[in-house]
Order: sequence, then C-alpha cells, then structure tokens
Amino acid sequence: MGSLGSGTDAPAGRRPRFLCLHGFRTSGEIMRKQVLGKWPADVTARLDLVFADAPFPAEGKSEVEGIFDPPYYEWFQFDKNFTEYRNLDKCLAYIEELMIKDGPFDGLMGFSQGSALSSALPGLQEQGMALTRVPKIKYLIIIGGAKFLSPAVADKAYAKKITCPSVHFIGDHDFLKAHGEKLIESFVDPFVIRHPKGHTVPRLDDKSLKVMLSFLEKIEKETSEHSATDVDEKEIAAAAPSISMWRRLPAYAVPSPVAGVFDPPYFEWCQFIGEDFLKFTNMDRCFSYIEELMAREGPFDGLLGFSQGACVSAVLAGLQQQGLALTEVANVRYVVILAGAKVRSPPAATRAFAFAGKIKCPSLHFIGITYNHFIGDEDFVKAHSEELVVAFEDPLVIRHPCGHTVPRLDEKGLQVMLSYLDKVERELSDHA
Repeated sequence: MGSLGSGTDAPAGRRPRFLCLHGFRTSGEIMRKQVLGKWPADVTARLDLVFADAPFPAEGKSEVEGIFDPPYYEWFQFDKNFTEYRNLDKCLAYIEELMIKDGPFDGLMGFSQGSALSSALPGLQEQGMALTRVPKIKYLIIIGGAKFLSPAVADKAYAKKITCPSVHFIGDHDFLKAHGEKLIESFVDPFVIRHPKGHTVPRLDDKSLKVMLSFLEKIEKETSEHSATDVDEKEIAAAAPSISMWRRLPAYAVPSPVAGVFDPPYFEWCQFIGEDFLKFTNMDRCFSYIEELMAREGPFDGLLGFSQGACVSAVLAGLQQQGLALTEVANVRYVVILAGAKVRSPPAATRAFAFAGKIKCPSLHFIGITYNHFIGDEDFVKAHSEELVVAFEDPLVIRHPCGHTVPRLDEKGLQVMLSYLDKVERELSDHA
C-alpha cells in the first residue's frame, strides 16, 4: 500500500485523506502511477492518497498486461452481466479493515471496479450494510464508474440520493459511459468532468482542471471546518519534490508527471521557453556538456534518447552532419528515438541547420499511438514524432499502444528492433 503526501505547494492544514481503490485486475501501485503520471501536482499535493491492493489475486488475464507489471488483483468476481457477484461480502469486510488500520479517511477514490465499489459504499454505509465501524464517507472521486446492477445490492446502495460531494470522470469513448451517466443521477449536485478518452484515468485539460480545483476547494473548506473534531491527525510522509522527466540541469519550477513514481534526484537537458515544450533555452550549454561526456566516456557509436533526450539526440545528429556540433568526437552513426519531436528552439539556425537535409544515420523511432480501451491515451507528441521521422533517411518505425513512454516490445515491435540491430551490427562488423 502506498501513500502520497504533500508537495511544497500544498495548502496549509490537513489534506483530505482518500482510500484509492484500483481497477479490475490491476493494483494499487498501477493506480498510483496512473494518477501521479497524469494529474498535476497542484491537484495531487492537495490530497492525501492511499493506494491499496484488492484482496484477491487476479483469476484471469489482465487488460494491462504488457503495459504495467504484475502482480494484479481484483476486488471481487462477477458474471458477464455484472449482476452476480462472488466474494463481495469479503471485499467489503477487507475494505473496512483497511480503513480501520490506515484511516481515518475522509473519502474514497475509485477507478473502474474500484469506482463501482466507491460509489456504492456511502449508501450501503447509511443503510448499515457496510463500513459500520469507521467514520462516514464524506467525499468521492469516481473515475470510469458504474452502478451495481444486482437488485440485492442496488436497492440498498442507491435507495436514496447520495449527498456527499462527488466528482465523476466520464470518457467520451469509455465502454462504461452510459453506466457512468446513470450513476450520476444517484448523486446530489455532483461535479462532472467529461474527457475525450476511453476507460482511463485521464489527464486534466484546462476545463477539467478548473472543475477539479472547484471540487477540492469545496472539500478543503469542509475538512478545515471539521478537522478539529472529526479526524485525528496522523503523521504524513512528504511527497517527492516537483520534478520533470528530463533533468540534467537542476529542476526548476516545472511539475513532473513522474513525481512520486521514480525517486530523485532529477535533471533536465535544457529548459522550456514558456509553455512551448518544443522551444528550449541553454541548448548551447547542453550540447557542450554532451560533447564533453562523449569525449570522456566514448567513443560512442550512437545516441538513444527519450522525450526531451530524443529531441536533443535528433538535433545533434543533424547538427554534427552539418559540422555545427560534436566536432571534437566521432560521428554519431546510429540514433534510437523514443517519443521524439522536432525542436523549434532559438536561435532559428538550430532547427534550420539540424534538419537542412535528410539525416543519413540509420535511425529507429518509437511512436505512441492510442492505448487500448482500458488505458485510453496517446503520446502527446505523436504528431511531432511523425514529423521528425520524415527528417531521416530510411528510418525504421515502431508504433506502439502505450503513449509517452518507453514501451514493451510486442512481437511486431521486436521484429523491427531486431532488424535494426542486425543492420547496426553488420555495419559495425564491416568497419571494425
């Protein structure tokens, strides 16, 4: 079980504490990565999130196998119509024990199967059917939710409108969208965030972030008013500092999608200009630093870069070809680009000369396309990655369903990768 504490920008006072219930055949760790990887620090730092594993090991294949590592768990078992349940009573008892051991909690946050549980528990608690030994659930965050369909559960869980403040995430392409809409009808004055993805923990655009912050302001006000009498304070671990996924220079003010997922220290190769992630400053210092690294640790045959590192790798290959960078080291002969993009950095000569002609070194490009329905996201630099591919001569391309990440290799991707390695090894052998 993992807990996410506050960042440096968290508001003063006690943060609302949520028990987080993950999706079917995933885990608490997977949900932690989904939430921290997509929601900004100005949301997560205002909540005390505790991610728990469900009580039962997965009884079948997980939808996220190959994307997130096992182990995988499930809260209970159900039939194909979601009307018959097995081990639901044990699941409810298990959640109550978690809330006793790690609480008190102010609310529940659930995704998928976890959201069905989270949305049903306030009504069951009010009816005296569940959570009778813990404080009342005051707040809910429901992501990809649905109602229980069995009358034996539904008649109790949704007997009356659920009055606790709630925020509901509904995806335009979520296979549970109609069920999520139906669930909203069971709540009094719910906050609703609609997003263009599928059955996933979505990123927050400007509009959805505004709704989420309004929800947080409401529950923070209530939590502050009642903290002196309702909840005993517990020592709370501090979260990782704000970071970015691309660090060599010290981290400045840019929050990172990997905060709390990977341990510090963190670095960046150069800095963004404003909000344009394709425009950087300090690129000259970055290039000099990389050249010094290559002179000291090399010789190197190639560069492999991810995200900002991929942008830098592509630019360096082009600039060196024009005699404008890495002039004191051996030629970059091979490039592996994961989630890359063409930079638009000043001076304008950087882009103009880096991509003045086709970059001739053999290259392999990884481009993230839409996830499967369970994850429902795509690499935010996908279009820029496609543009970058065109700048290379005879590139090999691996397209994968895993978004902005270093992906696992399926059989097709592995075949392309091995073909690239065969080419590289053959050339190295010829020139040895």
